[in-house]
Amino acid sequence: MGSWRRLDLSLKADDLPSNINIENIEVRDYQVELYKESLKGNSLIVLPTGLGKTLIAVLIAAHKLEGSALCKIVAMAPTKPLVNQLLNSFKRCIQLEKGLIASLTGDDPPEKRVAIWRSSRIMVSTPQVIKNDILASRYSLKEVCLIIFDEAHRATGDYPYVYIAKKYLEENPNGHIIGLTASPGYSDEQIRELRANLGVTLVHFKDRDDPEVRRYVQRVNEETLMIEPPVEFTSVVKYFNILLEKFVKPLKEASLISYRDARTLSLKKLIELQKTLSQRVAKEGLSAEYINYTILVTNAIRVSHAIALLETQGVTSALMYIRRVEETAGRRMNSSLRMLVRDPFWLTARVQLESLSQMGLEHPKLLRLRELLKEHFESGGQRALVFTNYRDTAKLIVQTLLGEGPIRPARFVGQADRGGDRGLTQKDQIEILRKFRDGEYNVLVATQVAEEGLDIAECDFVVMYDNVPSPLRLIQRIGRTGRISAGRIVYLVTKHTRDEVYHYIAKRRRKDVVNAIKNDINNPPTPISLRTTQETMYTGIEVAADIRETNSEVAVYLSNLGIKLKLTKLNVSDYVVSDDICVERKTVDDFTASIVDGRLFDQALNMRRTYRKPILIVEGENIYSSRLNPESIRGALISLAVDYGIPILWSRSANETAHLIARMAAREQRETGSRPIIRNSRKPVNDEQIKEFIVASLPGVDAVRARSLLRHFGSVLHVFTATIEELESVEGIGRKTAEKIRRILDEEYKHEQST
Repeated sequence: MGSWRRLDLSLKADDLPSNINIENIEVRDYQVELYKESLKGNSLIVLPTGLGKTLIAVLIAAHKLEGSALCKIVAMAPTKPLVNQLLNSFKRCIQLEKGLIASLTGDDPPEKRVAIWRSSRIMVSTPQVIKNDILASRYSLKEVCLIIFDEAHRATGDYPYVYIAKKYLEENPNGHIIGLTASPGYSDEQIRELRANLGVTLVHFKDRDDPEVRRYVQRVNEETLMIEPPVEFTSVVKYFNILLEKFVKPLKEASLISYRDARTLSLKKLIELQKTLSQRVAKEGLSAEYINYTILVTNAIRVSHAIALLETQGVTSALMYIRRVEETAGRRMNSSLRMLVRDPFWLTARVQLESLSQMGLEHPKLLRLRELLKEHFESGGQRALVFTNYRDTAKLIVQTLLGEGPIRPARFVGQADRGGDRGLTQKDQIEILRKFRDGEYNVLVATQVAEEGLDIAECDFVVMYDNVPSPLRLIQRIGRTGRISAGRIVYLVTKHTRDEVYHYIAKRRRKDVVNAIKNDINNPPTPISLRTTQETMYTGIEVAADIRETNSEVAVYLSNLGIKLKLTKLNVSDYVVSDDICVERKTVDDFTASIVDGRLFDQALNMRRTYRKPILIVEGENIYSSRLNPESIRGALISLAVDYGIPILWSRSANETAHLIARMAAREQRETGSRPIIRNSRKPVNDEQIKEFIVASLPGVDAVRARSLLRHFGSVLHVFTATIEELESVEGIGRKTAEKIRRILDEEYKHEQST
């Protein structure tokens, strides 16, 4: 949302709530129309980027506050920068006393968030914070009269918006929901799912061609420049294609995939096959044949990506990807990576890329981009925005444009660190956008982070350096120009590559978006799935859950079952259901990983020592689908059951895990009156456990090895006085472990190193 000017003179002041700061805004008649229509029920407002969706939400919020002194409003956005923009919009536009508009952040302790909730009228936050607080029952949504979901198209799958909308309509059936998006989807099914997940009854849609909108936006010219790939790329691509054929031919012979030419295989088709093979392995158990097929398709995906990077981005991006693959192979030499990086065709392609890099050869897009930007600024252009999918490319573009006459570029990426590339802090992002707005930078080279909602200064030129098949992302990119002055968009498309395919897919789907919305407006909404009778049978039951479990769907399912969750940091287990029972939950992947890194038995020992009845739930379809030796998995399961005395329950999904935990908690709490008791540790309760505890504290010794040592030597004293050779003779104690034990027992205690 850009800076707003004075009220449009064609509108009357009484069209707006009385608590709006009219001096700070510009309101357009279509915004007032959508504001009034959205007051009639739960609404999804669909407007292209830059046409003022946020102001409509602000007007609705002001109306709600005007009508009730007790009303609270929650507004959510996916990222912290978007949250700050929403917060500033509310503060600038609505007349409320200081402190009544506030943000809730995960950086604040829960007690402070609860205090802010109690004292504020408008709360702005990311959905993850709201979700966690609702799960922990820190506050109720009953007193909330309006919830605003910014970037509402995210309300699919297990995104927190879905859970929050469901809980809100359960707790407050008369509440009001507003969703804001530039595109709800390009198919009827996607839009119906979104409406069902948010409980939306009304859809309000306008685009740049709408008569009421057209007079407020400027003409945008779109051009497509077809770029010929350099002939020097041909040899490299040839070797990659030979390698690709080598990986996919056995898949074709096994009737797992069909194609005429391996070069025409889409990345999407390969990824779908990879998923299918993984599911088969999970269903049918470990199979050397299918594991080999999985390795082949995984490497085909890697080669396909390398080809796409070279053809659409250039030598530097492709080479950096190859180097990262090889670095990963050096750190963990699994069979699929070993097969790939040692292949002579891979090595030949890499050598040729190194040679092209030394020659300084890059993609012709780069030179064309430089020419386009020079022409733009020399002809009076003000600002330009260049979109690319990859950080490596963004870095290369900025390096190429630096010092090029009137061009003053800046790289704009997300906050997360990726592949050794450090993200920008929120402070850095804000500063770059300020400098872009003030003219210190006049070219922003941005990844996807600049597509969604951020307050970026008006640009009169947008360049799509590469292309995306998503119509939503395309609509968001286009919305960055043509708001105040005429805009120009140029698509750089490499001929006969994935670039060209994506370009035309996105343009076609962009038309599908409009048709799907128009079709859906006249369809009755699917009612949101509220809590069933079965899901209220656990009302009054409590479960303590580790705060990290909010990242899984188990906590959400427990909440939907009516369980009262106590979220806290648990040092032992993931859930506590009573005084006696704790539960450790592991997906099949986590279970096998914890065998490899040694966590499993340390966790088992802590559970055994701390709670009388520890339980392990293993969640997933087939535990033998991993590459870990099945005998190692069976050995771990037997050890848990026999040596540690921990029962193992099996669950197919997060939903089933939640039902197991809920049933367990209800049984304990209703039959014995027990409640979840959180313990950090449990001291040994008899002499034998004390002996095991002492020996298990030695390096490389867990409870099982401690018992083996005590059975072999007969006492703690004899264990402590045993030689390296004697220790090594005990099953499970290797030479290195024996040496570590002896060193710890013999070394002099150094007090200064313990403090």
